[in-house]
Amino acid sequence: MGYYQANLNNHFYHDTALQADWDRLGADAFSYSVLWKKDTTDVINLRHKLKDLKQEWLEKSQPAYNQN
Repeated sequence: MGYYQANLNNHFYHDTALQADWDRLGADAFSYSVLWKKDTTDVINLRHKLKDLKQEWLEKSQPAYNQN
C-alpha cells in the first residue's frame, strides 16, 4: 500500500475533493501509474528532490486532485 493510499484509507485528507471521492467511490475506483523513473543514487537531499519533482509533475499534468 502506498503512502497516499494509506493516508486516504485513514482519512488524513479531510475536507478535500479527493478524500470525499475516495470515501464515496472506494479504492477500486482509482488507478495509479508511474509517471517517471530516475536513479536517485546521486541525489544528496532526496526529500527535497522529491518535493521538486512532485511540483513539476503537478504543473505538467494538472490533475484534478493534489493541487498543492
